[in-house]
Amino acid sequence: QVIVYLADHSRTGTAEFILDHLKNHSENKEIVIAGLKYFGVGKVHEKKVHERVKEYIWKMLSVEDAEIRAVLVKLAPIYFFRDWSMIRRLLGEGFLRSGDWHVRRNSAAALVKIGLEKERLMNCMPADDSYAREALIYAMLEAGIVVYSDLLETGGELNGAVV
Repeated sequence: QVIVYLADHSRTGTAEFILDHLKNHSENKEIVIAGLKYFGVGKVHEKKVHERVKEYIWKMLSVEDAEIRAVLVKLAPIYFFRDWSMIRRLLGEGFLRSGDWHVRRNSAAALVKIGLEKERLMNCMPADDSYAREALIYAMLEAGIVVYSDLLETGGELNGAVV
């Protein structure tokens, strides 16, 4: 509710205020998650602040807390659209290949929304990680990027069963 209120009643400096608050309260997970959700409501348009948000997101992607990373990856398509460094990071161990289901699912959804074409997404399909592959397939199906028959054509797998 606070996030929606701030987004609806934002004034000049709200994003900077939240960024500064996040830096001063980084040990409080609830504050960090609430602040990140504010930046997920809409893209910050002021270039200087937008760059600060991007830097903060990039830095925070290194945190070990899976709950925070699960929220962070949702911001990737908003702030890192078609950014190959972010795409490579999302395809990596701590994200699409994460042991945490929420991080893996949100990373797959972010990859689908980040601006890759269907063919590139299909080529990114991890052959050696069935959980990551399943998350990406599900995200693509959910977004309408692929249909079941597309998976039949490529010999894709879903839930461990060859389709």
